[in-house]
Amino acid sequence: MPLLRIAVLLLTLCFATAAAAGGDVCLIDSGNEAAFVLKRLKLPKRPGDSVSVSGLGLTGTSATSLPLSGTLIRDFDGGLFLGLTRHFQRCLIGFVLDETLSGSVSYDCNLDSANDTTGSVASIDCETLLAP
Repeated sequence: MPLLRIAVLLLTLCFATAAAAGGDVCLIDSGNEAAFVLKRLKLPKRPGDSVSVSGLGLTGTSATSLPLSGTLIRDFDGGLFLGLTRHFQRCLIGFVLDETLSGSVSYDCNLDSANDTTGSVASIDCETLLAP
């Protein structure tokens, strides 16, 4: 009987962990020909909460994807702020998003603390982005 209880407990923990993990989220900035694949993103629930973010950045001018890392923060008005670093290109990317993960994006790729370019961003189905 204890083995059965242990098995049920392990299955329960596995299902709870899988449900708590977020899914992949894809954001696209069509004006700047850039896409962002954020792996296992779980939105912060309460104001002031933050989560770590990692994924890949794709551009229309590059044949390779570049790693991304950053932080997603929920502010006290309910908005979402996402800050990313695009590695190997030394680019800082800032997003102001709503609950649908749509909003604005700004890039600082020469690291002078001024926006080089801005645009709008929207969440899309990752299957359409990664389809061959």
